[in-house]
Amino acid sequence: MERLRTNQIAFISDFEKSVWALFCRRGTLSIEEYIEKIYRFKPRNVFISWLVTLKMFKFSLIHRWKMKPIYKRRDELVIVSILKNEGPYIREWIEFYRLQGIDHFYLFDNESDDDMKSILEEYQDVTLIPIPGKAQIMAYNFALKAIKNYTKWIAFLDADEFLFPVRDETLKDILKEYEAYPGLGVNWVLYGPCGHEKKPKGLVMKSYTQTFKNRNHEMNCRIKSIVQPNKVLCITHPHTPVYRNGQLAVNEKKEVISGTAMYAPLGTACTMTNSIERLRINHYWTKSLEELKEKCDKGRSDGSSSLLFETTLKRLEGEKMEDTAILRFLPELKERLGARL
Repeated sequence: MERLRTNQIAFISDFEKSVWALFCRRGTLSIEEYIEKIYRFKPRNVFISWLVTLKMFKFSLIHRWKMKPIYKRRDELVIVSILKNEGPYIREWIEFYRLQGIDHFYLFDNESDDDMKSILEEYQDVTLIPIPGKAQIMAYNFALKAIKNYTKWIAFLDADEFLFPVRDETLKDILKEYEAYPGLGVNWVLYGPCGHEKKPKGLVMKSYTQTFKNRNHEMNCRIKSIVQPNKVLCITHPHTPVYRNGQLAVNEKKEVISGTAMYAPLGTACTMTNSIERLRINHYWTKSLEELKEKCDKGRSDGSSSLLFETTLKRLEGEKMEDTAILRFLPELKERLGARL
């Protein structure tokens, strides 16, 4: 929360010195109303969509020999993700989401050199698409364009994120209540190394059970998006898309995610408070310290700057508590994985 407030204060300070403040004052808008107006401004969103289309065209020309078509299916809820060298963890992730009723997985293999591809080829409900370079945003847009008329909902998720209903509900039943909205933003619950210096044996969800005691810690206020693809213009950020007709997504309480939580820096990818009464995403962001160091050295899959190990550790500071809500799925997940554990 403190970091959110700091970002807002800094943004307001810069904004007050800008020409845009004149429009805000003349229109008697509050800064929150002004920011929401920006994200709802249709010409801006169309222009952004054109830019993304041009980038996709350029990417396709450069890498056309490495790409292959995405075959369409008729589904209700699918996952789109970009993965690299997730062999040690991919079975747990796939089987967990099969438990949640996911119909199909469109997974982009970002030049893996482990056994991930051979594992995924065993699954009939996985479409594996090779994609080169730092290409997360491109992958999401290629998938959106290919399947937007063939599936009702797309969840854009990473391989370290586990989305699940908190109560005795199904994802599909919950989503029926949000059909009037273009998308649903689901908050993270972030887990750090939990005392593991090296990769522990066993399942991820069993090994990492400590998270911030403060639910509204800045890291827990991020969202990932489940969208109705025919209501999306394009993807510009791994966490949230640009929606058609100036629409905005909502959180589980049906509150509009307007971009006012962190103002300009993260746009509509963040909420002011963490809400996980019905839906949540367990985000096993770091895993062990050893794996976190490797992750920081590798850099982000969307092509942005690399993470700094020491800075990342500092962001993970804070009082922790045990959180085992996900373990209610453990017995059935173990049964599915069987001898592969």
